[in-house]
Amino acid sequence: MRDRVGETYFPITHIDALLGIEDIDLNEDVNKINLLIENLNQTISNQQTVINDLTDRVIVNEGSIKQMRKDIEELKNEIRKGE
Repeated sequence: MRDRVGETYFPITHIDALLGIEDIDLNEDVNKINLLIENLNQTISNQQTVINDLTDRVIVNEGSIKQMRKDIEELKNEIRKGE
């Protein structure tokens, strides 16, 4: 900003804000964010492992269900033959 004479000046609130920048520890903030990202990546990895395990179980169960249906049909046929 310029005063009435044309000289540049900074309002006191801006000066206070600039002086306060020295008090900010950006390294600590960056470290906290990096730790948070690492924790989130680990959580995602754990969840992916669970999803993979569940997917494998579904595949196995689908095979078991198909076999059970086949067995049921065979038993029905045997019962019909015995009647």
